This record gives sequence, structure tokens and C-alpha cells, in this order.
Amino acid sequence: MELNEIEKLFVEKLSSRSVVGYELRRGKADELIFYLPSPCTEVGYVKAVIRRNEILLSCKITHTHFDSGYYRDLGFETPELEMVEEAVTDLVGFLQGENCASIEVGYDGRIVSYGWGKITAVGDANEEYKQLIQQLHGGPSTYRAWSWSGEIDIKREVPDTK
Repeated sequence: MELNEIEKLFVEKLSSRSVVGYELRRGKADELIFYLPSPCTEVGYVKAVIRRNEILLSCKITHTHFDSGYYRDLGFETPELEMVEEAVTDLVGFLQGENCASIEVGYDGRIVSYGWGKITAVGDANEEYKQLIQQLHGGPSTYRAWSWSGEIDIKREVPDTK
């Protein structure tokens, strides 16, 4: 498979960090797709869709975007390089158990938030935020997070502040 400059850089960064066992294929719009099944059913997989100006990183729980325009706006001389570096760093961090995917569900059953983050920050929420979520969703929310290998034992319920 022939790779463009961004795709080559992505694959080289993965190889330099000893990521193995993944599949590479082309999507319908000819974008490169990285795919690796997870040992955790709820996570399902990690997938990266690599385009010239954007990388989409996803699993069954959440997704995130890395956009070269963001790095250009920050003043980086090589925004595409920064985009690839950060995407691969987050992907590898997820595979190595440093990062997690999380979801917060309101008392009313609606999703409050979801995203990627450091495992060390799991469950952090300030009191003002907790109160706002409780007001908007009619009661305490439930927060869950998963590492690559499974759910992290933190199922925190935000205490009732009424």
C-alpha cells in the first residue's frame, strides 16, 4: 500500500513505539485507517482515521480529533508533525494503560460528557461542576472509565448536593 507523507509518519511513529498487531486499510474516501481490536468488549477497538489535515482517534466509547489547523494556530512550524505526534502519543498511552476513555451519564439517563484523558485524572470534578450537573440532570451523575484492557474500578456517583 502506498502511503502519503502524513500516513508514513504515523506508521513510523507507531513502529518506533513498538505497536504491533494492527490492521491498516483504506476507507471509502481513500483515507488510511488503523484498526486494533481491544481485549475489552466495551472498548471494542481503537481506530485512527488518518487524513492530510486531521486524525480521528476512536473506540466504542468515545472519539477525539487532532487537527493540524489547531497546531498551526499555536504557531508550530510543522503542524502536521505535531498532529501526528500527539495522536500517536494518545493512542499509545491508551494501549499502555496511561490514558482512558470515559463517560458521564446524568441522573436522567442523558450523556453529560465523554472523552479521552489521563487515568490519573479519572473522576476529578469540582463542587461547582457537580452542582451544575445535578441541576441540569435532576440528580447525581454516574461516571465510568475504561483503560485498554477493561473498566477502571472508579464508578463514582456524584453525591447529592441538594
